Amino acid sequence: MSNTSYKQIIPATDWYFRHDNVSGVAGKSTVYQLAAWALKENGEVVGLVTVRDDNGRPKLVTPPPVLGDYLHKEQLTDDEKEWAKRR
Repeated sequence: MSNTSYKQIIPATDWYFRHDNVSGVAGKSTVYQLAAWALKENGEVVGLVTVRDDNGRPKLVTPPPVLGDYLHKEQLTDDEKEWAKRR
């Protein structure tokens, strides 16, 4: 993880990051609810998700570096919506 500087951060209501799972992992895909959109210094816009560090403190990070898509809640399947509620 890098120490990326962000020019701006705004809420990402009802947005998710979804990626396909590798074989052997339960479920077809993994869905992360976005907490915010971030504008990086280089002009790139990325989604940020909440995770906990080794001390249990929440922090915002980019989704895993895998191929995936940013999707609005309405674009998720019913199964993905249910799975996202449990995360």
